[in-house]
Amino acid sequence: MGTLVGMLTERHLALPDTAETEEDSVQNNDSIWCSFRFRLELDEQRYQTTIATLKELVDLRNELVHHFLTRFNIWEQQACADANAYLDASYETIDGHYLTLRSWVKGMEDARAHLAAFMRTSTFEDLLVNGIAPDGTVDWPASGAVRCLQEAEAHLKTAQGWTHLNTAIAWMQAHHAEQRPSRYGCGSWRHVMHESQQFEVRRESNPELGRSEIWYRSRAT
Repeated sequence: MGTLVGMLTERHLALPDTAETEEDSVQNNDSIWCSFRFRLELDEQRYQTTIATLKELVDLRNELVHHFLTRFNIWEQQACADANAYLDASYETIDGHYLTLRSWVKGMEDARAHLAAFMRTSTFEDLLVNGIAPDGTVDWPASGAVRCLQEAEAHLKTAQGWTHLNTAIAWMQAHHAEQRPSRYGCGSWRHVMHESQQFEVRRESNPELGRSEIWYRSRAT
């Protein structure tokens, strides 16, 4: 039991702002991997009190298992009465700890269930894949729109490093039709590039077409 309590306190109880140092190795870097750990965060006083009460519980268990019969001579009537009272008091202590631990488990299971439900929503997919937060704000460097523009750029850029925007748009419509400027609150791909601040943009006159054309390239990092 002491080992189990040690595992509980080391892995699932934590003080505020305690940094996580354990990292799981990922074998396949071509896929998205997620790792979650659930911990109960306690303030300093409650943390120390919890550690102390769990130690008392371990000590009580050891007392009941290893020393109960040497402490009480159950062949004597008074000793039996004392033993019975001791067991009743021990039960109250154990039951209190049981209720506390059960509430912790229920809280963690509820958190897992809520997280699992959220991960099945389109909101979570937008957050993870497209960089769109639930409030609609966009993490542009991590967004799917920027990623698609960069992917099109990798396939279509000229020797000078510039990519024709209309050609890139046609490529994205063919390969990533789900990615649309409106998904990010923008009216056009030019608007996406302006909002993201991840690209250089230049306008070039095309006399043959009688209009200007837009070219872009990723900003140097």
